[in-house]
Amino acid sequence: PPPAGGELPARHAPMEAAPGTADGFAGAKVDTRDPLALFDHDAKVKAQATSTQAAPPTVPATGPEGATGVSSPIQGTIVSLDVKPGDAVRTGAQVAVVEAMKMEHVIAADRDGIVREVTMREGDVVREGYPIVFIEEAEVSGTEAAEAEALDPDYIRPDLALVYERHAYVQDESTRKLWRSAPGAATGCPERTSPS
Repeated sequence: PPPAGGELPARHAPMEAAPGTADGFAGAKVDTRDPLALFDHDAKVKAQATSTQAAPPTVPATGPEGATGVSSPIQGTIVSLDVKPGDAVRTGAQVAVVEAMKMEHVIAADRDGIVREVTMREGDVVREGYPIVFIEEAEVSGTEAAEAEALDPDYIRPDLALVYERHAYVQDESTRKLWRSAPGAATGCPERTSPS
């Protein structure tokens, strides 16, 4: 309970943001070193809720003019931010990782462009739908990804071919015949990689 004068001891952390503001943070921002700060925050929130029944509507966050936000699809803790203002990003590039319920979710850029603003830091808890970074659409040069090699679905790595061969010893005759008739079974690797 607060002292008789109504003042709280100095060890209690003041709230940094009023509930209902569009700051993008989820939960309370309290001093984690103070074991009583969360109880103090709870008391303040309950007192404020009873004094004002209708909360002001939250305003969606806006960024720099011409930039579009890349939002978090879930509420969670930001584990890593992989971009900073001024970075060039391509569509599909990882910009952040958000953790929720012990699962990490990669947030990727949805357009080519230049990062104009980063609204969060690592360790912050972000609300669902709140933009983490703002990207201004632009043609990005010099960061073209290397062309992906065409993957051969029939390719069997040599180490995996050896595993298949070892497994064949414990399988029945029909499975062994199937393995022996596979392309590259004699050498343990596909025909296209033979050095002839």
